[in-house]
Amino acid sequence: MMSPEKDFEDFLFRMRPWKVDMELEPIPARDRAAAMYQLDTDALLLALRSGDRVRLEAALLGVS
Repeated sequence: MMSPEKDFEDFLFRMRPWKVDMELEPIPARDRAAAMYQLDTDALLLALRSGDRVRLEAALLGVS
């Protein structure tokens, strides 16, 4: 039988980081928008630095 701590750890592992943060405490909308913008910016910068056109297109389509 698994311990409650292990069950909780497995549950958190399956959740997205922003969802876990929202469950822990309310995040102001401005901070949430800034964090999402930063994640999108980081993904685009990595795609640009890779020099791969397909990866860049995928990053552009994946911007939320």
